[in-house]
Amino acid sequence: MISLLRRTKKVLVILVLLFLVSLNADSSEPILFTGDSGFLVQHTGDVQEEIYSKTLVLEKGNYQVQLAYTSSEEGNALRIRNHDVQIDSAEIPVGEGELCYDLRIEEPTPNLEVSVHYAGNGYLEVKSFALETEKPWHRDGWVRGLLVLAAALVILLLDFLVRTGKVTERMSFEIYVVLGIAVLSSSFLLNESSVGHGDDLTYHLTRIEGIAQGLRDGQFPVRIYPDMLAGNGYLNAMYPSLFLYIPAVFRLLGVSYVVSYKLFLICMNFGAAFAMYAAIKCFTKSGRAALLGTALYVFARYRLNNMLVRGALGESLAMIFLPLVIAGVWQIAAGDRRKWWILVAGATGVIQSHVLSTVVYAAIALVLFAACAGKMVREKRTAELGMAAGLILLLNLGFLVPFLTYYVKGNLNLGALTETFAYWVESLNPAYLFGIFRITHEDAGFVRDFALHLPMLCLFGFCLIYCVHHRAEMSDRDRFLRRLFVAACLLLFMTTNWFPYEMIRNVAFLDHFFSMIQFPWRFEGPAIGILIITGAVWITEYQHIEGYCNVLVAALVVMVLLDASHWNLRWNQSMTGAGADEDRTCADIIYCPQEYMVRGDGAFYGGYIVSDEQVTVHSYEKDGLRIDMIYRAEPGGHWVELPLMHYMGYVVTDEKGEDYEVMTGDAGNMRVLLENSERHELHVRYRDPVLFRIASFISILTILIIILILLTRGFRGGPVTGPMRGVRHE
Repeated sequence: MISLLRRTKKVLVILVLLFLVSLNADSSEPILFTGDSGFLVQHTGDVQEEIYSKTLVLEKGNYQVQLAYTSSEEGNALRIRNHDVQIDSAEIPVGEGELCYDLRIEEPTPNLEVSVHYAGNGYLEVKSFALETEKPWHRDGWVRGLLVLAAALVILLLDFLVRTGKVTERMSFEIYVVLGIAVLSSSFLLNESSVGHGDDLTYHLTRIEGIAQGLRDGQFPVRIYPDMLAGNGYLNAMYPSLFLYIPAVFRLLGVSYVVSYKLFLICMNFGAAFAMYAAIKCFTKSGRAALLGTALYVFARYRLNNMLVRGALGESLAMIFLPLVIAGVWQIAAGDRRKWWILVAGATGVIQSHVLSTVVYAAIALVLFAACAGKMVREKRTAELGMAAGLILLLNLGFLVPFLTYYVKGNLNLGALTETFAYWVESLNPAYLFGIFRITHEDAGFVRDFALHLPMLCLFGFCLIYCVHHRAEMSDRDRFLRRLFVAACLLLFMTTNWFPYEMIRNVAFLDHFFSMIQFPWRFEGPAIGILIITGAVWITEYQHIEGYCNVLVAALVVMVLLDASHWNLRWNQSMTGAGADEDRTCADIIYCPQEYMVRGDGAFYGGYIVSDEQVTVHSYEKDGLRIDMIYRAEPGGHWVELPLMHYMGYVVTDEKGEDYEVMTGDAGNMRVLLENSERHELHVRYRDPVLFRIASFISILTILIIILILLTRGFRGGPVTGPMRGVRHE
């Protein structure tokens, strides 16, 4: 066994080294934008307009813009804007040549727009646009050292735990295998320096960039992205974002958004692997079952499809905690009631990941608890359920209170979320869902694959056989697993067009629920997680195949690995379609959905607007969410609209600290009613509403109390019912 462990360590080290070799080194190579036809744009006409523009996310530093052109008339110009405000321009000379422009960026910005202005006469051709930097674009190189250190610490920690007897050699071996599975699954991320396509990718990259901006602006927690919407700010309270602080901190440390995002996906792979491993260990001590379930879950097509094709970061995060939710329900309903905290950990992770997944997983948990209600009442297990529910609420108040407050009272443009969605046309054909061979649906360059494929179909068939053979001789655990299997079947049924969605459209509350879910194939995610837990446990304990168990487990693992390896991820295509060069500057990725904006016409601007000429502005400064202005207004009821969306929390005061009257302008911006005559000051600051601060304080205090209790128990040598004790081999 020791020699096997040593070989496993070597394999793990080799995998990590291969991963590090695949990472991109820091680069200072120029970034070139050019068209397939040898030019970017050709234009003639009699209207002045912007004929070419590129919005860039740039770090602080010195750059040079190089524009290759052909111009027949004067007046054409290269323009530089930041937050929709022009900060400089350079005239494009007549003739054919290259215009070089030196650009100095004082602060990191996601909204620097470089555009070519056509004067309205003659001919103008932009052949290419290049951007050079004096130093490497990003500081990605040190990440290699960080990963080497992390791998070394894992190996040393496991060796120490084995020597001290806190972990058996067998369990250490299992952990190494889980690590290997997680590293192997991350190899999908190493093909290119681009982040590839993704339905929701731009929005989640915007969120990561926005959180980094908010932290840089002095917010914590970050409620508003200060530099989004041309500097008007964009709300961060309607989508859970706790885990996105990880890649956001990498961005603050100078790591490129490509590497930051990939590192986060790798962390998600490790999280999913260990969550499934720990969950199955709650049902069985079998290492084979835990490793089989881990491999099947990490390489499940639907999970990889969410991460790498759909860019559904929230749903992918929620799937990490799905196994813990299922294991937590089991422990409270019929298992070790002392481990009710597993449900707290899983449910908190889901709530902090994805709102829609929270709704679906909560419905599944409630159905399972209802099915076990009789046993829970007889054995007086309701106290554990009550403690778990209360702690889940306390831990998540910091997110739930702002979310619900903005949802109800935020004056947000939520029409896109509340309108009836045509969910009935998004269900799957059963022949497609249960297809054995590779079937993909290609739409606008995205390849989505929701078929179960052979490994999951084999698992599904085995569970059916097991239920038939053991229908009269099941333990409490097997009865719970049978309920899980029935739930998985129902969820798979709900993904198909056999489910009576046409009838549901006539039931108001069900129609609203499924409209909110939007896509019935979302139910496939929890169905797969539940099916894997059930099948992995039953396969390794089915007496009729006891002599073939190892062969069957190995066959399923090989099948899922082969299935994943033949998947066309389209990872080699840039999100923007122009290659890794464009991705290095995060070009044109900022995307803010309208539903989280304040109601208005959306006519955003980078500066202020006064009501009329009777308002004189002597000075104006804006830094993130802070605005300072000195003005004079004649009598008559005048106002100024500021480039800030009118979200809750802004405080507008004069030089005496007295509040101005504030309302929402036509664009959804902040409109401030000015004081008459005299010279006045106007100061805008963002402060979390008192209710939000109380909710955050309660959540943080709850976390600190939990940590204190755990440390106290550890120092006193008290009983610890943590994951290691629960999965230990005797």
